[in-house]
Amino acid sequence: MLLRDRHPQVYWAYLLLRARSTDAWESVAARAGLAAADIRALQRGIRADGDAVARREYEDVALDRGVADGSPTLTWEGLTASSVRIPQRPGVGAPAGACARVR
Repeated sequence: MLLRDRHPQVYWAYLLLRARSTDAWESVAARAGLAAADIRALQRGIRADGDAVARREYEDVALDRGVADGSPTLTWEGLTASSVRIPQRPGVGAPAGACARVR
């Protein structure tokens, strides 16, 4: 939450890396482009205000936006998505079963 709020320029890169990594968040943040000094500042912020930040996030998400369950929820420009459709483009990607073939 602090990384998202204080460093939006690396937030999405961090999320994509985080989804594929079990490394410590600091290591992932560095790979996403966050400077060591910024990581240390986030660590201090977590230690000093972590509970209050989590409480504000909960109030925003659960109380203000109405997201009560634990499943991932996508909000975009203040609206909650009820479904997400990823369009398929013809001619892009491998044919069905190509990943399973032995070469």
